[in-house]
Amino acid sequence: MTKKAIDIEKPQLTLGVGNGNRKTLNFATGQASDHWNYALNINALDTEGMDEQVAQDGLSNTGLTYDWEKRYDIGFNGEIYDFKLNAKLIQREAGPYIGIASVLNDETKQDYLEYFIEAIYEKEFNKNISFSTKIYFDHFEANNYWEIYPEGFGAGAFPDGFIGSPTVKNDKIGSEIQAIVKLAHGNKLLGGVSFEHQAQYDVKHYTNFDPNTGAPLGSYQNVSNGLNWNSSNRRDVSAVYLQNISDLNDDLRLILGVRNDHYSDFGDSLSPRSSLSWSITPSSTVTVLYGQAFRAPNFGELYNINTPVIKGNPNLDPEEIETFEASIDFQLSKRQSVKATAFKNNISNIIGYTGGVASNNGNLKTNGMEVEFDARFTSGSNFNANYTYQYPENTITSSRAPDIPLHQINASYTYRHSRYLSAYIGSEYRSSLGRKIGDTRSDVNDQTTFNMAINWKNEKETLDVKASIYNLLDENLYDAAVEGSPAFTVQSDFPSAGRSFELSATVSL
Repeated sequence: MTKKAIDIEKPQLTLGVGNGNRKTLNFATGQASDHWNYALNINALDTEGMDEQVAQDGLSNTGLTYDWEKRYDIGFNGEIYDFKLNAKLIQREAGPYIGIASVLNDETKQDYLEYFIEAIYEKEFNKNISFSTKIYFDHFEANNYWEIYPEGFGAGAFPDGFIGSPTVKNDKIGSEIQAIVKLAHGNKLLGGVSFEHQAQYDVKHYTNFDPNTGAPLGSYQNVSNGLNWNSSNRRDVSAVYLQNISDLNDDLRLILGVRNDHYSDFGDSLSPRSSLSWSITPSSTVTVLYGQAFRAPNFGELYNINTPVIKGNPNLDPEEIETFEASIDFQLSKRQSVKATAFKNNISNIIGYTGGVASNNGNLKTNGMEVEFDARFTSGSNFNANYTYQYPENTITSSRAPDIPLHQINASYTYRHSRYLSAYIGSEYRSSLGRKIGDTRSDVNDQTTFNMAINWKNEKETLDVKASIYNLLDENLYDAAVEGSPAFTVQSDFPSAGRSFELSATVSL
């Protein structure tokens, strides 16, 4: 996250090291006055990854993950009078962890570049009317080299591996105008319009195999003219929204809103939202929420073709979600609070992959609850704990949906010994992960992890040192590999990192 000038008292340089030859660098500087301010953040990461053992990949091979990464990003934000400017540049190169076809390899390179710039103008005409407008441009490009299957695949037909290299660029340019008007009788009206143009271009495909038959081509070559993996595409998205915040009395607030999105390739979608908050007592509040939203399929889910792993489907419908939520928040004392929330989500037309082809392949209903407790002590120490229960049901098969835990518990305690020394310990519990119907593998076991850290500052607070240990007990942790995402399955599931260490030091210059 890019810090703002108000968060930066002096220029700060942070250096860190950790397992997997992990090295990090962060530099932040900024300045502020009555009428202007700016902040600049520079971050760098270089790591060889954790090299976790995979017992059986999609080809039943055994080996190590390949999750190295090099990442550089620069962020800037500035304000002068009523104008704001935000910008970010990210360059990232990385290994594939396991691989696009769930097969171990050691030559894949993912190469991404993204930059974003946004200009905002805000004006308050009087105490009742304010206005804002923004324009933005977002550029993304990918130049990936995928070793889909390793050297010698196909009984030696591919001595250098089964290789595909798709490239693509995407641009988004948009604008938004918003106004806020305070009306009589405790009403505040917020409304706006937005427009965005999306374009995908420079789509190319280099490979050493025929994407339709899998037969060797004899050399690594450009097949973009006849066997490209996707195509140039465009989409226009416009939206109009309106929301009214009404304070019915000192204890009751009603929010009603509606948004309509128009996609040039899908048509319209109406998304209503509402909430009611009631302060029952000075220390307790009840809130009820309802909302609808949707997610349109991206260009890959729609138009991927000529690939051996996943293919698009131009007939996809958008995903739709309906959310109900009710919560009660108690302020037990000045320093202790508890919040309980019940929720229900209905997701329809879920976009997934069946046999490697994108499809609307399910409806999901999730009922659950969450309880959170927070306590702050006079010494500055803090304790926080939360518990979540959720039951995800595939309403088509009337069965529990896979890869979602029923129970999750998080707890943490931060001990403040003094202004200069503090310690943290946290634990996370996740119950077992079930399998989809027809998957005969046993469930992924429940798991508990512990993390801890110690933070020390010198008396002048110009040096801040932090030492962290993750997965303190070195538990064997796994996430479920679900068949069809992608098309093939890692039979032994996805291993997460074992015990790891990180040491960082921040110097205020």
